[in-house]
Amino acid sequence: MFSQDRHRQILAQVEANSTLSALDAARALGVSTETIRRDLAELENRGLLRRVHGGAVSLTKPPAPEQPHNTRTTINAAAKRTIGMLAAQLITTERTLFIDAGTTTQQLARAISRTFIGTVVTSSMLVATELLRSERVKVLVAPGFVQFEEPSLSGTVTNEFLRNYHYDLAFISCSGMSGGRGVTDYKVDYASLSRTVIENSDRNVLLADSSKDGRIADAVVCDWEPIADLVTEKAPSADTTGALVKAVTNVVYPRPRKG
Repeated sequence: MFSQDRHRQILAQVEANSTLSALDAARALGVSTETIRRDLAELENRGLLRRVHGGAVSLTKPPAPEQPHNTRTTINAAAKRTIGMLAAQLITTERTLFIDAGTTTQQLARAISRTFIGTVVTSSMLVATELLRSERVKVLVAPGFVQFEEPSLSGTVTNEFLRNYHYDLAFISCSGMSGGRGVTDYKVDYASLSRTVIENSDRNVLLADSSKDGRIADAVVCDWEPIADLVTEKAPSADTTGALVKAVTNVVYPRPRKG
């Protein structure tokens, strides 16, 4: 394949998805990753894209804005239920949990609402509501400013409240994840809240369905090293998998039954 043809296909992929994995592009085009990196360098010099670690991103197409909560509850609903049930199985002897705000973490709260015994700290009013099904769960809701687009609380007072607790296990949500950029969120407040919890937790578990794989949002939450487990509904992309292997992050997703 001539370089001009590769360049056209690379640019089409970047513009369609706003991001490109060098490894995935090399496999799709049947060339080495070194060839793709040279192509990306040339295209960047021509002002057609911007190189990032592991690939490239579009200069003209920003990440799509996050959908309102009521819309997100219906998107990938089955995948989110699966992730919630898989994540619930990771809880063993832990007695103090943090559960982040989000439609996927809400499914986790629903899955453990009748079985978990202990304390759950959350910034989500929906997570707290799910846990009211049981008298055996002590729920602590962080104070803060109520967010219109997400029935949750955030802000400086929320961060300070969460900083005062230690968590055996923290379940974190996100807006995007990628091999080169790690875990990201659309809102700085949410990203800051997640970082606070991650620093105070013995084990951090990221819950994210496959639609977030390869998506890069504006605010950085963390790289992959602090994340012990990623729970999703199918195997991550090659780019993300490479970063997970390097960070020794365990990936949990449904596996086909043998035999």
